Amino acid sequence: MRPVARSSQTLGLVALVISGVVTKQAVQIQEFTKTCAYSKSTLSDGHHWLRTACRHDMMAVWGYDTTWLDLDNCVGNLAGKLVVQDRGRYSASCSKCRLYKEWQIETMMLECSCIGLDGTVHITDLDLNTALRNQHGTLACFDHVGNSSAPRP
Repeated sequence: MRPVARSSQTLGLVALVISGVVTKQAVQIQEFTKTCAYSKSTLSDGHHWLRTACRHDMMAVWGYDTTWLDLDNCVGNLAGKLVVQDRGRYSASCSKCRLYKEWQIETMMLECSCIGLDGTVHITDLDLNTALRNQHGTLACFDHVGNSSAPRP
């Protein structure tokens, strides 16, 4: 049985210096949760496809689209910690992922069990507001734009 460590990922300039893979976009809070519905969010297909409903620009015509994005394009595993990383492919070394709402800071968190450099499993989480944005009703990160379709009420 591997030991399990608990850590919470906080992004900032220190992460930029240490990892060398986090970009300027990661430091800026994207706040996609202000325009996307947490209650409609799910993870699927090996825990790396995020599906949710996000507001688009045409509020007069049912203002939400169903959208999905491969989080492997947005999140990586750096020594057992989830980090914002372009084409990070976290799902290759993380499992048991889930979404949860962090009510105190009004955000959506991604929590996974990720393998560290020494083979130890770490339970780690990442504030998805630091990685994702709502681009006219479609989830996006870095230069990756997800897919969307317009649901009806």
